[in-house]
Amino acid sequence: METTDYDSNTKQQNMTLIVRAAQNTQDTKFKCQYERDNNTVALEISIYLFLVTPHGSTVKSGNTATLSCVITDIVKNLTVTWENATGTNVGEVDATKYTAVQGNNVGGTQTSTLEVKDARKSENFTCTLYPGTKALPTYSTKVELVVSSALRPFGTAALLVLSALQHAI
Repeated sequence: METTDYDSNTKQQNMTLIVRAAQNTQDTKFKCQYERDNNTVALEISIYLFLVTPHGSTVKSGNTATLSCVITDIVKNLTVTWENATGTNVGEVDATKYTAVQGNNVGGTQTSTLEVKDARKSENFTCTLYPGTKALPTYSTKVELVVSSALRPFGTAALLVLSALQHAI
């Protein structure tokens, strides 16, 4: 489906091509062509299709966690970055705490990982995919890190102490 609108204030004409997902089952290139001042201008637009599956992690406080984004149905390597809740690319911030690996396309699947060393708090990270250059639209998904307390639950050692106190009374 194609739509066209004209903005009389800016004197710009906008054309939109809508491609339904059910009609487009593979990476596709479209060509937009128009004339301006007796010159033909052409622009090629690519549509990239892929599936992203995020995998979070639950670890005890102080342990290392590995988060991942598995990208399938791709034809080339994608650039992947990992951001924290404030939008900071953690792969470029602190190599002693974070290790980000983009991964490579092997048989149409690319797995990108983020290793969080000495995890101390639960937080969400964002896995951002760049299908082409960083100038093209991106896809982002949240990946959750859950950090549980390192304290042991009320267990056998505590019961033995209570038992010894009861016998002393």
